[in-house]
Amino acid sequence: MKDIEMDREIKNIKLLWISKYPVIFFILLLSACPLWGQVGQRALEKKDYGLWETALPHKISFDGKWTSYGIRDSKDQYDMLVQNIFTGEKLRVSNCYKHTFSGDGKWFVALNSDSLFVKMNLEKRIKEESSKISNFQISKDSKWLAYLKKISSNTSTLFLENLKNGSNEKFEMVNSYEISPNAAYLALVKKDLDGYKLSIINMNTKKPINVYHLNNSISKILWSPDSKGIAFFEKLENGNNEVYWWVDIKDSSSLMKFGTTSKNLFFNETAHTQPMFSANGKMLFFQTNVKADIEKAFASGVPTEVEIWNSKDEFLHPAFENYTKNLNNTSLTVAWEKNKWQHIGTPETNRIVFGDGNRFVYTYSFKETIMAAVDKDVPSQIFVTDLLTGKRKPVLERITKTEYKVSPSGRYLAYVQNGNWNIYDAEKDTYTDITSRLGVSFVDTLLNKEIPNSSYGNPGWSKNEKEIILYDEFDVWAISPTGSIIKRLTKGRETNTKYRIHNFTNDFYENIPFGTMHAGYSFDLSEGIILNIQNNDDGSTGYAFYTFKNGMYKIVQKDALISNLRLSEDGNTIVYTEERYDHPRTIYSQHLDGKERKVLYQSNPQHFDYRWGHEELVHFNTPNGTALKGILYYPANFDPKKKYPLIVSCYEIQSDGLYTYYNPSEYDSTGFNIPNFTNQGYFIFLPDILYKIGDTGMSAVECMIAGVEKVKKYSFIDGTKIGLQGHSFGGYETMFTITQTDIFATAVAGAGSSNLLSFYFSMAWVWHRPQSWRFEKQQWRMGDTYFNNPKAYNNNSPILNAPNITTPLLSWAGKLDGNVNWEQTLEFFLALRKLDKENIMLLYPNEGHYMGNPKNQLDLTHKLEDWFNFYLKDAPAAPWMKKVH
Repeated sequence: MKDIEMDREIKNIKLLWISKYPVIFFILLLSACPLWGQVGQRALEKKDYGLWETALPHKISFDGKWTSYGIRDSKDQYDMLVQNIFTGEKLRVSNCYKHTFSGDGKWFVALNSDSLFVKMNLEKRIKEESSKISNFQISKDSKWLAYLKKISSNTSTLFLENLKNGSNEKFEMVNSYEISPNAAYLALVKKDLDGYKLSIINMNTKKPINVYHLNNSISKILWSPDSKGIAFFEKLENGNNEVYWWVDIKDSSSLMKFGTTSKNLFFNETAHTQPMFSANGKMLFFQTNVKADIEKAFASGVPTEVEIWNSKDEFLHPAFENYTKNLNNTSLTVAWEKNKWQHIGTPETNRIVFGDGNRFVYTYSFKETIMAAVDKDVPSQIFVTDLLTGKRKPVLERITKTEYKVSPSGRYLAYVQNGNWNIYDAEKDTYTDITSRLGVSFVDTLLNKEIPNSSYGNPGWSKNEKEIILYDEFDVWAISPTGSIIKRLTKGRETNTKYRIHNFTNDFYENIPFGTMHAGYSFDLSEGIILNIQNNDDGSTGYAFYTFKNGMYKIVQKDALISNLRLSEDGNTIVYTEERYDHPRTIYSQHLDGKERKVLYQSNPQHFDYRWGHEELVHFNTPNGTALKGILYYPANFDPKKKYPLIVSCYEIQSDGLYTYYNPSEYDSTGFNIPNFTNQGYFIFLPDILYKIGDTGMSAVECMIAGVEKVKKYSFIDGTKIGLQGHSFGGYETMFTITQTDIFATAVAGAGSSNLLSFYFSMAWVWHRPQSWRFEKQQWRMGDTYFNNPKAYNNNSPILNAPNITTPLLSWAGKLDGNVNWEQTLEFFLALRKLDKENIMLLYPNEGHYMGNPKNQLDLTHKLEDWFNFYLKDAPAAPWMKKVH
């Protein structure tokens, strides 16, 4: 026992006590500080930017007594803090990348990037640390803790602790392990002189109940849901893998070998995802290739000196070259049920979606997952396979962007067609349109970003699939699969409030099983669901709780951004964040009934030492009467008697971020940081933009000018000192806008497109497809091909309107940008140069669509500040601005 204790390098440390009350007192004092004038506070300097951090809640213990949250500092170090919600006690784990609470809430365990393992008894407040730990597991019943310690370069020891009585055991020469779901057994893979062996250990006796020997290494251990069986894989010398299924771990004769080699199949475990059992444990699913096609696939992928492009190609050469192996040798899913097996799908339709009803599986074309390689819409079919009969049939012919989801059991396929939700019932083989007669749109016709318009969402189904849950613009609906029962759960339309079911992210480390990409979630509406709230009039956000029986009550709603909610498993305690532009993120805990709200952590307390601006929601109308919103950020130390310059930043809809808090930083991927500029005496305005199909650029101009004219009425904004900036699509909007108006004293455009014709007929190298897809059915919203509507493309092309420009422009791009080709920035520069317009272009040789190198982030940030300071604040020109070759 002493050897084990010494080997673990245990350090017993009493937990540090940190009182929460000074933090609360500090915040109460802060509330008395005036927004304007900010007496006693100092100006923010660049040397102070490194003080800022970002806080994010992670988990809550089952009983709601403890919570964890991460703190990322300006140098990108990520520490985890564990805090007692009631006493305020804290434990910090530096560089943490994985952690969890035991199911009973009595233990906390974590692993950091230096392989330091931390275990804490939350009742006794004792912490233990062990080094060289590669992974850990806690059993679902909270009785057992297992962790693997690296002893040498090729040997590891597994430690198994009984968390109830403190007893422990160690197993040497362990390669891998898995605790069974019922916590009764431990599967161990050990290497010995004869090869490898898989031992099934009784957790209570620590004795093996069965052992199986193999010559080759064992991997991918997977327990069946009922803990009666186990699957695993043997890596063969030829690179293939054999699949084993021990149906009953207590019966050696129940061990089955699939026979991948004899069936001419190939399973490369490094290239395939984790296999899975059906919900009832009677079927095992995994993915294989046809062995005979492997050499063909690799041979066809050998590059040649000459690229051959054919206008009849479905996949253009870059895509075809990249996906050749997949095209020639697609992986197929095997459904193995004891003495019989079947392939699900075909080489063409090999992507799958499972339900947990153990019967229906849907398959669709692998081309959908790489559709970015195709510049033409290729209709494809979704098939359903009945695993009971093995019969397969097509159920839906779909085109690109057709939305669909499978119900949790797999019985229903929900899909959007002609703007309405439809249900296919696999048991009855029936189709039902469930929304067309409701008189409410369930697709987003406002943004027009996708053609066809995307839906507002289908978060899942109610328990036992009695209803499918859908969103309209404001509300949550529950509709039976036949459409006969219709319930509107919320009343958001009446108050211009949007409700959405909260998407929990309690486990940041969970692997998503294959076959679940289009699978739906199940919600128990009788037990209750938590809803996100956002009011469109004032921007207030919060959470509400809803049940069928009691309806809805608000948990919290404020004029702030309230987000990142976590819920304890006992359903009583929540943790969430609250922030405003002028108030850094605070982590709160609260009872689900809305009572006993308390501060757990105030991030960036140094913020309150500095002058800071605040945000304002601005309402304005376009000339045709369309009501829009925008965010106006005030400068720090604002004086209403002075006049200030204004920078307008453009990109679609931005008012949803009204209350977002931003850390000041010189390391921004686009060079534009809002608090940097507000702390240097600028107003910042983010107007919303809505678009008319076929007139994208003019739509942006109309909305932006309407918004600018509204804020220009403020006496403290200098209408002669207004700048414009945008990145990517916002870069395009910037380039085009300055061809249509002279209200901007200067502009900055990053990674934008300037020539819609050349951009349309260029390749998006990062997506392996022509850029034309963006125009016809995506963000550029042209709605048709260039050949069918050349006038619309020409009218909205910045370069063809460049002679109108009078605004000095700074443009920038990364020369590795395969998203928006950097040549678009170059073309505009050459056009402005030919026209004797004022333009400086910055090209970063080793950057893509965003600045990734900190050195370049710093450079771009400084150059944007230099540029705007010169044109909007009459500062001297920086040396780089005066340099001429």
